[in-house]
Order: sequence, then structure tokens, then C-alpha cells
Amino acid sequence: PELQPWPLHWSVYLPWGSSSMRCWSADRCVACFLLPRPPGLQVLTGYLNFMVQLGMLVGGQDEAAVRQQMQQVLDFETTLANITAPQEKRRDEEAIYHKITAGDLKSLAPAIDWMPLLNAVFYPVEINESEPVVVYAREYLPPLSSLILTTDKCLLHNYMIWNLVRKTCNFLDQRFQEAEEKLMETMYGTRKVGREGEAVPGRQKVFSSGLGRPPDC
Repeated sequence: PELQPWPLHWSVYLPWGSSSMRCWSADRCVACFLLPRPPGLQVLTGYLNFMVQLGMLVGGQDEAAVRQQMQQVLDFETTLANITAPQEKRRDEEAIYHKITAGDLKSLAPAIDWMPLLNAVFYPVEINESEPVVVYAREYLPPLSSLILTTDKCLLHNYMIWNLVRKTCNFLDQRFQEAEEKLMETMYGTRKVGREGEAVPGRQKVFSSGLGRPPDC
């Protein structure tokens, strides 16, 4: 779940008091620095520069084109933050806990093909529409679905690739880690320390060839 690149965080866990049951839960997935209020210009500029730097590291050729694409992704992430309920309304876990069926998810967010997703998560167990699921961001799903349906597919593709690269910085080589440390310094005034910069063998090649090409859109 930590490497999920799309705008919805899901997890599978053991309900309290049960050793045989598995529960699937869904919640919002928004860049935390965009909440609870819009960040300052310095932070936004630093984050955009970080996005561009990573885009170039995974194979971008034209920095101006990469910057334009990353600005679109940042605007999309900002829109996601704007449709998210304020944190003060999420403090009561019982209030945001919604137990529904897998079939109900289709009416909440028809843009997402839920059953193939759930069956992939629980494979080899077959999941049907009557299975119970827990949603912690029920109000987030309908506007998320509308946003997915009205957003250019090329932008959605770039958004998901960007999140995949961002969430794997710690596993890549020193250049990626230094870029992240520079961002942390811009946002929080301190740099991360104590990490090795050696890349996982073969990982850089995979990301360069797989993520460096622009999508066919």
C-alpha cells in the first residue's frame, strides 16, 4: 500500500478480535504539505523544482516540457487537497468510519473499476459485491470520481508515475536522495541525515527506461 501511486490510499488489516477475517479500508491520499492550508510560494516553488529534478533524473530530455507537465501534476494535487475534508472534521474516527458493501463503492465513485481492484488485492480469495468494506473518506469519493472522469488521461498518467517515483526516492541512488533532502530543507529548514546513497542494483535502469518516456497520449 505504501507504493500506491493513485489518489486513494487503501489497506488490508485484521479487525479487532478476529484472526480469520480481513478488512479492506479506503481513505484519501493527498500530499500532506498541501493541507490544512495552501503552502507559501517558497514551498510550492521548492516542491515544483523537486518534481522537475526527479523528472529529469528518470529520463526527461526537455526541462521546459518536464516543468510544464509537473506544474499540471501539482495543480492536480492541489485540486485533490481542495476536495478533501478539513482535518478538524476527521478527528472523530467513529464519525468518518463507514462500513458499506463492495457494490456500494460503484455508486460512490463510478470512475473506479472496484471489483477487479478488490479481487487483485485479496487474490486468490474471490470477492463479490456483498463483501463489507470500510471507507474513511466517503465524502471524498464522489468528487474524486468526477475529477478522474474530467481530467485528461495523460495528466492522470503523469500523476501516477510522479507519485511512484516520489515514493521510491529512498530506494534509488544518491541523486534522488539529495534532491529529497534539498526539498526537506526548503520545507522544514533541515536536511535528512544518516542514509546510504548506494542504489539498489538494476533499479536505476528500470526506472530510467520505464518512466523516462512520455506516455502515448
